[in-house]
Amino acid sequence: MVPFVENVMNNASPSQIATITATYPSMFPGGAPQPVFQYTCDTSSGPTACPAAGANGTPMNVRDVDVMLIVGTLQPDQQSGMIKLVELNGRGHRVNAVN
Repeated sequence: MVPFVENVMNNASPSQIATITATYPSMFPGGAPQPVFQYTCDTSSGPTACPAAGANGTPMNVRDVDVMLIVGTLQPDQQSGMIKLVELNGRGHRVNAVN
């Protein structure tokens, strides 16, 4: 298999995160790796992050899927010597009602 995207940095090492946040301070909030996928589930009290939704944190209750990819260049920039990064965000939203 061939990867669709190379050099995904969401789960970079602590030393890589420290280097990245020196240049891109808002890229890794709290200096922590960032998940590629985050899920929101329907609950009786409204949309909630699926891990905190208890019994409602099941696939049939998923309302939104947020996708975030942090991708770095394979080689550092020739002038600055820094890796260039791009952050790509998207959301998938369920449009049908829960059965």
